[in-house]
Amino acid sequence: GFTGNVIVANLAYNAGQEVYSSYLTVIAAVLFAYDAPRLYRLIILQKYTIANKFQPNISRHFKTIRLVLKTVAVLFLLVLGFSTYANYKYHPYKIPQTSGLKGTYGYYNVREFKLNNQIIPYSRTDTNRWQNVVFEKWATISIKSAKPIRLDSSNGEGFHPLDIDRNYESAGVGDRRYFAYSADTVSHILALRNKNKNHKTEQYQLKYEILNDSTIILKGLNEQKDSVYAVLERITRKYMLYEGRRKPVKL
Repeated sequence: GFTGNVIVANLAYNAGQEVYSSYLTVIAAVLFAYDAPRLYRLIILQKYTIANKFQPNISRHFKTIRLVLKTVAVLFLLVLGFSTYANYKYHPYKIPQTSGLKGTYGYYNVREFKLNNQIIPYSRTDTNRWQNVVFEKWATISIKSAKPIRLDSSNGEGFHPLDIDRNYESAGVGDRRYFAYSADTVSHILALRNKNKNHKTEQYQLKYEILNDSTIILKGLNEQKDSVYAVLERITRKYMLYEGRRKPVKL
């Protein structure tokens, strides 16, 4: 039934939960097998069928063991819940651990862009022109452009100790380039490295200048020593996940 559909979907889309969904399907099959003959008689043959009313005779000793096991299970779930929340709050394994550059989090339109000192007007088709840039709360910058991308076909699962290898954000994405970065806040320099394993050589060394709370200037070199200059303007965007479903929102 439903669990069978889940395992087929995991296999078809390489969702990364094949073993777990198979485990649930086996459990469901074992539970279903006990009542399968009666269900066949009732639904397929449409004959009178007596429901199973078997009640196990549980001894006092077994009841004590069951109570102990239930207590252990409840304690385990409590500990698991607290540890899961702590992991989510302080050590999320799918997103980078390093904090992003202070005061830069947000979505930015690229108002002006130059490559090798040549101004490139806004374009959705120019492969060199940046369209918009996102600074995450952690040390990731994503850049949207029309430059072709060879997809990272992994599903972004698994634990990776290094931020550059945590590709949950970029796996399967075809219209943005995700960069892990380190920030030298004294010299105001950002060192960007592409997180896509198929574009590991793509890098930038950019000097940043924060003019105000909504404008950032980036200028520097890419891995081919081409000069890059970009003026970024923050755009205030409302995300429904943060705004909440039950509060009135004006877009």
